[in-house]
Amino acid sequence: MTWFAPSHGFLRQQSSQFCPGTSRDLHSLVGLLLRHQDRRRQLLQIHAQLIAHQVFDQSHAPWRSFLKAYSHGLYPQEALHLFRQARRHLADDTFAFAFTLKACAGLGWPRAGAQLHGLVVRKGFEFHTYVHTTLANMYVVCGRLVEARNAFDEMPVKNAVSWNVMITGFAAWGEVEYARLLFGQMPCRNVVSWTGLIDGYTRACLYGEAVALFCHMMAEGISPSEITVLALGPAISNLGGILMGEMLHGYCEKKGLVSDVGVANSLIDLYAKIGSIQNSLKVFNEMLDRRNLVSWTSIISGFAMHGLSIKAVELSADMRRAGIRPNRITFLSVINACSHGGLVEHGLEFFRIMVYDYNMDPEVKHFGCIIDRLGRAGRLCEAGQIIEELPMEVNAVVWRILLGCCSKYGEVEMGERAIKKILELERGSGGDFTLVVNCYVQDPFEEMVVKDVVSWNSLICGYSHQNRPKEVLALFKVMQNKGIKADKIKIVKMGSTCTRIGDWRTWNLGREGLDHFESMKCVHNLEPQMKHYGSVVGLLGRDGQLEKALRFIVEMPIAPDPVVWRILLGECRPHADVAVAEMVCGLWSPGRSMIWRQTELYLFHVHSSENCGD
Repeated sequence: MTWFAPSHGFLRQQSSQFCPGTSRDLHSLVGLLLRHQDRRRQLLQIHAQLIAHQVFDQSHAPWRSFLKAYSHGLYPQEALHLFRQARRHLADDTFAFAFTLKACAGLGWPRAGAQLHGLVVRKGFEFHTYVHTTLANMYVVCGRLVEARNAFDEMPVKNAVSWNVMITGFAAWGEVEYARLLFGQMPCRNVVSWTGLIDGYTRACLYGEAVALFCHMMAEGISPSEITVLALGPAISNLGGILMGEMLHGYCEKKGLVSDVGVANSLIDLYAKIGSIQNSLKVFNEMLDRRNLVSWTSIISGFAMHGLSIKAVELSADMRRAGIRPNRITFLSVINACSHGGLVEHGLEFFRIMVYDYNMDPEVKHFGCIIDRLGRAGRLCEAGQIIEELPMEVNAVVWRILLGCCSKYGEVEMGERAIKKILELERGSGGDFTLVVNCYVQDPFEEMVVKDVVSWNSLICGYSHQNRPKEVLALFKVMQNKGIKADKIKIVKMGSTCTRIGDWRTWNLGREGLDHFESMKCVHNLEPQMKHYGSVVGLLGRDGQLEKALRFIVEMPIAPDPVVWRILLGECRPHADVAVAEMVCGLWSPGRSMIWRQTELYLFHVHSSENCGD
């Protein structure tokens, strides 16, 4: 049999020439239109012709056909109008009531559904399981969960569809406890009920429970469907479980589920989020001609997430050459990758392509990425000009991005304008005012008659925030020469300033940072705290002395906290030092803290970085 899509001319001819005597295949024609929902005008024209020829007065069958077409398609409002018009013909038609309840669910109109509920009771249709299930579904979809429970409890006979409607619906609304209760009471569970509850756990951020339920499902011998994989993917990615992700991928390949585009896209996103960008790229490459917009956007976002900006830019160019039209999310991923990768001109170019080549109106998020990149590059005037020329209302987040850049470069005038706008939009936080103070840094300090330890702290913190290491160290020496005793805050700033990436290479500050740490006890009689040790670990890590940093942690007089371990693990990635990362995993056992999951994730980030380097 040859399947074909009806042409516009064919449908227009059928609708304009229709009369009862020449078209005896009304149901087939309505079914054809139902499969092609873009032909709404033709469907309405046939509807009008039927009314004109009074066909509806002869039988209720045409009414039911059109009611089904409207309620199952994109026109639920027409279904309600038709039901009102044909009530006298459909008084005893249970399917007509079910179709109309479905239309109420599609519109999100619980009041109209409640009125139909009254008619259902009056007609005695509440004993029909099909009607009662549709009624419960309408209440669930509309968020009327109390009414849904009442309708479900009143069902004389409950079938698998009835149970699934309640379990999946309540789970989707976050009522996972009640959904789990129903799940336990369900006589015969199927893949739909398992999947609905797994999806509910994932939506409620109960990722461990979602994975455990999936394992239970497999143990029961229930084969997951494509929808199950889509529901489980976000749970695994949020847990950072690389092994679980690979097991799921293996199962999908064994059962042929990976041939589904949605499943493949889910695996691309999953691998990217758990740190295995190479596996993500492998799945993407195996899709070949099945790649769609989501596939391209997922892999581009993955490379952007991993800081591989050049690769993200190259993939976006490949995507356009393949004839796939990017959407706003795609452009946001590429611009964000350019922002974090320092590719200012590339980011601006993609922004221009989005606006002028694809005629897309940028959203606030796109402007925020551009402003952030320009601000980081010191091009504050351009960033401020873009904000002033925005065609939309700018939220406080964008102004806060600009304020942070002004704080970094000491741009007082623009910083004042930014904080003023923030306060107009919302109540400012303490961090906002700290950024404003950092914009000024030097001027108020010079005007002070008496400079105490607090004022010196403020000035040093300000310069440290602006990433100006020479000024920080020079001020510290001046303070020492004036006989002002250092405190723990200053020592922390000395260490953090010396560990900033880029600074120690430019100014050779590594040794000086260690000297300041050693002077805490010897010179200033101060006992180092955890944040001081963390600064030293970061300093050694940035300098590539990872084994020395590990020995430093092991020899610490106090037990290292998770932050210190994270600092060292974070430094393993840019240096691709798998050996040190594995030693850290061995020293920091999973039984001691929940840090183990983050440890595993960092470790595979290291492997990923090493593979990309190869």
